[in-house]
Amino acid sequence: MKKLLRLFILSALISGLSFAGVLNVTSPAANSQWCINDSNNKLEIRWHETPHDHQLVKIRLFDSGANTKIMDIANDAINDGAYNWLIPATVQPGQYTVLVKTTDNQEFDFSAPITIKSCSETEPFVPVGTLEGKVHFIPKPDLEIKIIPIPGSVDIYQKALVEFRVKNIGAGSSKATKLKAFIGTTNTNTWDVGPLDPGRFMYKTKDITPGGVGYIMWSAVVDKDNLIGDNNRQNNFAKYKMPVKGPDLIVCLSNGKRPAVGSRVDIHADVKNIGVVKSKSCELRLYVKQKGVTKHTIPALDPGKSFRVTRKHGWALAGTKKITAFIDWNFKLPESNEKNNKIETSYFVRLPHHDKYAVSTGKFFCSDGTKIQ
Repeated sequence: MKKLLRLFILSALISGLSFAGVLNVTSPAANSQWCINDSNNKLEIRWHETPHDHQLVKIRLFDSGANTKIMDIANDAINDGAYNWLIPATVQPGQYTVLVKTTDNQEFDFSAPITIKSCSETEPFVPVGTLEGKVHFIPKPDLEIKIIPIPGSVDIYQKALVEFRVKNIGAGSSKATKLKAFIGTTNTNTWDVGPLDPGRFMYKTKDITPGGVGYIMWSAVVDKDNLIGDNNRQNNFAKYKMPVKGPDLIVCLSNGKRPAVGSRVDIHADVKNIGVVKSKSCELRLYVKQKGVTKHTIPALDPGKSFRVTRKHGWALAGTKKITAFIDWNFKLPESNEKNNKIETSYFVRLPHHDKYAVSTGKFFCSDGTKIQ
């Protein structure tokens, strides 16, 4: 019985003990050099905890003697053993160490001393090691993407063609990567880009027939995932807004001579292409009060050209007779302006003895708001 009691007490004592784990920082390496505000050369912080029993860690930047905290790098970093830090511009060049610790401050470790220095984002070389205390560099590539339209603008019935040109303007050779092309937000093509020596380029072309007038928004990105360690990421993206021109039809109505009751009058509707692209055939819908609707086929019109439709009517009753003309009333013809296709005007039919109302204004009123004498 006493033996069992001693075992019970010993077990309770052991279960009440807690053993702290061990955390080791494995990166950055001693004497490694890291650039301030360099998205292609983030400070790689690596650590390992045994046993792994914390969800989060804190990361701090200290002076090289590990005595004074310089700044907080992360307060709640996931304890997965890796954190890449873009060194902010507020950090001064110098010697530092990195501290990683658990959130309960029970486990921690400092890195070996490292160097943080000021480097241009467009510095054409990258450090690869040290020899006799000197840092050695290799040239960095720099891929530039340009969108070259052929031609600069198109009409709605013409194929739109662009060239996506990738050139290595850097000092070092690039590795294979990808080029992605977009129309709007749609990724239309993805092409392989092979290795390019400095000064060399490659290109791909893409053409489409526009679906309407307005613009085609082209864009492209090369090496989106930064596979090559590009020297300048700012020129890896390009866009081009390509104008697409079209015809622009308007219709004009005359309010002509004011006819007397019983007489007949010519009602003219002039359709004109004020755009810069030849139109295709379309329909004009013409309404005359008390005379109904007629539809008329309008032939293709070159820019600046017009076509006249005439209806001849007379009325038995005096009064105002509304007339409405609507070109491309069924919207089958894409135009640069779809809001100037309709016009309303009127004729005043007078009593026979009211001669003073017989004078014509001699004007045409057009659907784009203009008046023609």
